[in-house]
Amino acid sequence: MTPKHIQKIASFMEAVVAFATGLMLIVSENLGRMPQGVHDFLFARITLSNTILGIVFITAWRPCFRRLDTGCEPPSLLASFGLIVRGATIISLVLAFIMYVAQVRTPAIPLIPCFWVASIVLVSGRILLTQVLAGGMNWHRSNVLILGTGPMARKAWREIRTKHHRTLTVAGFIDVHGPVETHPEIVSNYLGHVDQLDSIFLKHVVDAVVIAIPVRSCYEAIHKTSVACERVGVDVVFNAFFPGQTEQDLSASFSDVEDKSSALPHVAKRLFDIVAAGSALILLSPLLLLIGLLVKATSEGGALFVQERYGYRRRKFKMYKFRTMVSNAEHLLRALEHENEANGPIFKMRNDPRITPLGRFLRKTSIDELPQLWNVLNGTMSLVGPRPMSVRDVSLFSEAYLMRRFRARPGITGLWQVSGRSDVKFEKWMELDFHYIDRWSLGLDFTILLRTIPAVFKGSGAM
Repeated sequence: MTPKHIQKIASFMEAVVAFATGLMLIVSENLGRMPQGVHDFLFARITLSNTILGIVFITAWRPCFRRLDTGCEPPSLLASFGLIVRGATIISLVLAFIMYVAQVRTPAIPLIPCFWVASIVLVSGRILLTQVLAGGMNWHRSNVLILGTGPMARKAWREIRTKHHRTLTVAGFIDVHGPVETHPEIVSNYLGHVDQLDSIFLKHVVDAVVIAIPVRSCYEAIHKTSVACERVGVDVVFNAFFPGQTEQDLSASFSDVEDKSSALPHVAKRLFDIVAAGSALILLSPLLLLIGLLVKATSEGGALFVQERYGYRRRKFKMYKFRTMVSNAEHLLRALEHENEANGPIFKMRNDPRITPLGRFLRKTSIDELPQLWNVLNGTMSLVGPRPMSVRDVSLFSEAYLMRRFRARPGITGLWQVSGRSDVKFEKWMELDFHYIDRWSLGLDFTILLRTIPAVFKGSGAM
């Protein structure tokens, strides 16, 4: 679901509340003269002042609410609180002003306090709606790679820069020709030949490839590109920015580039993440506070370990854990690289000297992962999904197909965790991730969550 769709849903909700509030004003002003029974109601007279009051209020509502600038992007916690208070206050002041101008007598119902509460609920509802439908979405602009360097490619580039710069960014150009034959206008953004796509996908974040070369005369190059994109999980967009394309056609062309979290199962998954993570954070807050104090008291450094990881669509985010190692653990990693016990680009060491005594217990019981409930709440992670990987590990990937694992939102638990964790070899780990991505369903998520409980108690594969 795009931000425009979310905006329409939110606007519809606001219009309904505006109508209900205007009706409440009229009823409150005429509470002593309300008709009794259906017959009297149908023949009740509507005064001119009541009509004007209702029209003015509903007309003034939308411009007033636009001033709140709530937008569609999920706001931060502090920003959300500010929006709620500001929205309720502004709308209540507008209501009071309209009541004064319309000379509404003191109503039997305390409208201002009631409407202030209603406004809080409304603004909170909009924020919650955004979090459920869009909090799980990736609000970064989509990075597109343009296949071609000729007139069609340059037109696509100009269209993106002038009309679609808010949603799309050109990562670069690829072609069947070398940089010598590339137009001077785009030579600085030339990334390589079509045959180099795998290495380009490893180095650059690409969400889609725009085909901007003649299909008939360049069929082989398009076929190579399509195969490479399918292997990595990158969308291929045809017929974009061609002559005669309308805005609706362009939106349809890029529909696959958009996050697909608008589908009902994905919305349900996001809603479940919010409810479960929020409830867990509240219920476990005493335990979280106690563990934080213990970590702080037993070793130097902060209670939390914050590390940059790659998340959905290979966007970086900050992942939170309880600190289980000494404060300078990342600096000591270089000296321990030769003792790595894991195959592939990851680092695992069973008797890692950097782990503190308390940290070893926290890892064994997976308690160190609990702060990631905040990541789930803010939408950068899910309860279930592929494990988020560090920037260091991903930089050591040598096969482009591994990038397909970023087509799903990372999770606190997943098939890897319930299948042995560190005891599972890297190739099997990736196989499990792809199995989850290709066969995802709500049922699979709940199955993994149920399997996580005995896996945590057994502590198998924890390092």
